Amino acid sequence: MGWKSSGNLRCVLLSTATAFGGAEKHTAQLARTLAERGHDVTIVQLGHEFFTPLAREGLDGISIESVHLPGRISELGWRACKRLLRRWRGLVGIFPKTWFPDGSLIWDIAARSEFSRYITIEHLRAEPMPPRSRSRHLGGLVPGIGLWWYRKALLGRLRWIGPHCIVCVSDAVKRALVDIHHFSERKLITVVNGIDADQYSFDASARLASRNSLNISEQAFVFGFVGRVQPVKNLELAIRAFGAVSNELDAESVRLVIVGEGPSVAGLQSLAKKLGLGSSVIFREFTERPWEMYAAFDVFVLPSRNEGLPLALMEAMSCECAAIATDVGGTREVISDRSLGWLVADGDEQGIVAAMQEALKKGGPAVKQMGRTAREHVSSHFNAKVQFHALADIVEQGCEERTA
Repeated sequence: MGWKSSGNLRCVLLSTATAFGGAEKHTAQLARTLAERGHDVTIVQLGHEFFTPLAREGLDGISIESVHLPGRISELGWRACKRLLRRWRGLVGIFPKTWFPDGSLIWDIAARSEFSRYITIEHLRAEPMPPRSRSRHLGGLVPGIGLWWYRKALLGRLRWIGPHCIVCVSDAVKRALVDIHHFSERKLITVVNGIDADQYSFDASARLASRNSLNISEQAFVFGFVGRVQPVKNLELAIRAFGAVSNELDAESVRLVIVGEGPSVAGLQSLAKKLGLGSSVIFREFTERPWEMYAAFDVFVLPSRNEGLPLALMEAMSCECAAIATDVGGTREVISDRSLGWLVADGDEQGIVAAMQEALKKGGPAVKQMGRTAREHVSSHFNAKVQFHALADIVEQGCEERTA
């Protein structure tokens, strides 16, 4: 299959990343795909520098810029937004959003006015609106009307106005924007995440090397996580569930490995120590070669409170890991069958305990067969080349042409 560019474009991808995870990998791969199609691409790091290593790869057509912001872009006024975006006037602007409130209505309208085409990418399912509680005045005698709620709802619904096109990484993300914030479906299109199954594949030598580096025996059963270590991933749940399971087993026979960086690391380390898990829970920093770490795992664990379409989950499954994940966002679109892994309800610690116990009861060979089935599923449904070229088509042609 071949793809043709509609002519050279100058594209800018605006990143507000606070850590390097699935959304940032997606941004980097989109940049590569656009560059391969002959476009000039700039990744703008707004306040952080997670993409700087890309510059060392010497990829033609991709440049990296870093811009210091005095605060979050959601706090910038009209003039500040215009002043910041004016330097890229007339380019195609792409704004990957790691959560729905990223940016602001002012930001979106300013971007619309400066870019020739403004596209947002929604990576996380929008959270439901809070209950309409009403304040009371004069000592509780006079009820308020809850204007804060209506303001929040209105600002959310207006976020569809600015972008020319809104790309959703899963159908769950798209449905939430329509159901919760009443976005116009005319501007919405789903292009699911994809991974490179050639790169993310099981390697027996990598398994041995990674386990040796972690001081884990080949006979041990390993649960693992790779990604941004932040509150939304709810890794406390995985540690507590692992503690309940491992207490019934020989200390050397089972391990939990958490790989990544983020604001939750210190708290998770304290929790593991408090639960007396000692060396059974292993922490490692972010790695640029995650496929080597996935090879060390038997089961990938993702207890998130919210997801769009989790890239790390697909990567792990492509590396022949069975999976345990909470049924949030688009996770069900990946673990679509029980033969691929276990889906548990959001926040269900006992559900994760039961899934871990079942995986251990099945044993290595049976779980490995689940992993092989998972790889076949991901390879056939989430092909990076197909999905990122479909996304590049939208950048070149626009959303309406693709959905007409």
